[in-house]
Amino acid sequence: FALVANAQITKYDVNNDGKVNTADVVAIYKYIATGEGDAGVPSPANVKAVVTGKSVVVSWTAVSGATAYTVYRSADGNDYSVLANNVGGNSFTDKAPLEGYNYYVVTCIVDGQTSDYSAVVKVKYEAGIESGLYMGVMCFNDELYTQPITLLNDESKTTFNAFIDKMTMKNATILCYSVDNALDALKNASLPKDLSKVAIVTFTDGLDRGSTMLNYDYDSAKEYLAALQDRITSEKVKGFNIDAYSIGLRGADVEGDDNIADFHNTLRQLASSESNAKEVNNMAEVNAQFIEIAEQLSQSTIVQSVQIVLSGISDNGTKVRFTLDNASSAESSNIYIEGTYIWTGTGASRVYQLTDVTYHGFTTTSGSTLYCTRDGVYVSFSVENIVTEDNRILDNNQFDEWDYKNNSTWTHNSEWEPDRDSKVEVEKSSAVIMLVLDCSSSLGNDFSTLKSHAKDFISKLQDASNGNSSGGNGGGGSQGGNNDFNGVNRTFTVNGVQFTMVAVEGGTFEMGNGNGGGDVTPVHNVTLSSYYIGQTEVTQALWTAVIGSNPSRWKGDDLPVEYVSWNACQNFITKLNALTGEKFRLPTEAEWEFAAKGGNKSKGYVYSGSNTIGDVAWYDGNSGDKTHPVGTKMPNELGIYDMSGNVFEWCQDWYGSYSNSAQTNPTGPVSGSDRVLRGGGWSDYATYSRAAYRGYYNTPSISFSNFGLRLAL
Repeated sequence: FALVANAQITKYDVNNDGKVNTADVVAIYKYIATGEGDAGVPSPANVKAVVTGKSVVVSWTAVSGATAYTVYRSADGNDYSVLANNVGGNSFTDKAPLEGYNYYVVTCIVDGQTSDYSAVVKVKYEAGIESGLYMGVMCFNDELYTQPITLLNDESKTTFNAFIDKMTMKNATILCYSVDNALDALKNASLPKDLSKVAIVTFTDGLDRGSTMLNYDYDSAKEYLAALQDRITSEKVKGFNIDAYSIGLRGADVEGDDNIADFHNTLRQLASSESNAKEVNNMAEVNAQFIEIAEQLSQSTIVQSVQIVLSGISDNGTKVRFTLDNASSAESSNIYIEGTYIWTGTGASRVYQLTDVTYHGFTTTSGSTLYCTRDGVYVSFSVENIVTEDNRILDNNQFDEWDYKNNSTWTHNSEWEPDRDSKVEVEKSSAVIMLVLDCSSSLGNDFSTLKSHAKDFISKLQDASNGNSSGGNGGGGSQGGNNDFNGVNRTFTVNGVQFTMVAVEGGTFEMGNGNGGGDVTPVHNVTLSSYYIGQTEVTQALWTAVIGSNPSRWKGDDLPVEYVSWNACQNFITKLNALTGEKFRLPTEAEWEFAAKGGNKSKGYVYSGSNTIGDVAWYDGNSGDKTHPVGTKMPNELGIYDMSGNVFEWCQDWYGSYSNSAQTNPTGPVSGSDRVLRGGGWSDYATYSRAAYRGYYNTPSISFSNFGLRLAL
């Protein structure tokens, strides 16, 4: 007891006489009995530490009147150091815990006085298996060949590529048996703790022939398929559902109505949803599906957190809504946080909270009460581990704040400034993907192409895992400027077909149309670096020179290629880049509009190059219901043809609402469901040919006879 008293003599020397006396002993007894430290300040109670993914969440019961908490950590339970100061709520997330045991204690401040340490809490953290993207590959014909699941990196990608390269075609198709084994491999794999996505991608060109000879539990392929569908939809891997994708290219052995119906059923049974089952017509469409699936899988491993500052709120009990999707009103938002802002206590001991919190359009591990940290007249809070429903990357420039006034209407908070009052942090979690490939002899000459596309699929997944995703730009061309720009038009020749890229000097312009309403507002300043854009739409001659076939409805070398999907354009650009060694791509929506408006030479025309549509465009009023040779109307200020009319032109961007904020080299939303189309076409009203008009289509794999493209570089 004397040792305790001497250790605490400064803290509990009630009479300031440097001696232990009765009053001091009473104070020490009080500390021992109640855990109260300075001036009777209670220590935080019920301290807990829980491992969550790669973090440890430390929580405690809030102390009445506490204005801040301090969290300490030790590796051995003896030597503690400060881990976090001025913690505003009753929890703290240690995002870099020590390997092995972590010891935590917490103190609080009440009326300027610091409590003693809380009780010690101990938790064991094991970093375990390295985080990242894990992958395995299975190939099949009359045998099953397996490359086991492993972390995808440069070394393992080389191994996967070599494995695929050595595959040869054989008869038979043990499809069901292979998918069954792939599901087993997923369930038995050693995977990281931060796993968030489990997927299997299966390609086949035929019906199952032989699986029941290897698994005697089933008497028919239909019975085996039904069992696989049950596994796919009901089983979990480490607590996660299995996202199953199937891609089918009908082979020569799938003939007759019954076999075709069985093939469709096979694809559906091997997918986790009807939308994940895709029948395609050629190898280019197989590649397009691989690209689309790679994008979806890479986006789905993203976990985000947001920090938000409440500004300009003075009333206790104000209901607030934070919209996260550039909504024009509180009511129109699909992604938002809503709660009631309150405080308890008085003076400097106030505790600020957002209570009754609800979340829309995303999931989060944050609860219904968010404790706020005060900094002068501002208070802030965080929402952790956000996963949006559509895998959207949140952009704080699209955030806004609304207050519910007089319990009747939502009113915009005019003091809100996105860059000042909000921040988004993005982290990637781990995923595991099994690729299952049909190597049966019915593939014929397409087999080598399939192997190439499969290796590209693996490369795209690795690029995304490393944070180098090109967003499907068909060959890795950088968006937002061309480092080799010299201000002079460039001409290229591919397999005897010549085309020209027009030099567009970078500059700043007003994107949108203030008189247009709808999705062409708000008008906002955009600054672009220099780049090149096609002098004309891609012609059928160029498309055929690269792809070897022509999908267009109306045929003619000088006509714009049409009936091309966004995915098909990516495949075309990939092959064009391989032939030229360049980095062609689709233009961003901002690049397209800047060029259409005449760039730095703009005269402010409504259409691209004129206020009279007939001068510059083929549209429903003059086209005769067909496309026309490129470059037969007047060019715009930059010498570019047909940016109004003839065919709609795909852009690289996902479609999304405009921002109020000025932007530099914008590339649109990181994810979405619709790809942008610009310029109007031969079958469309004049309005669609306006330079600022925005079109879009929600299935990048769909094509129509008024969908074409223009290149950027």
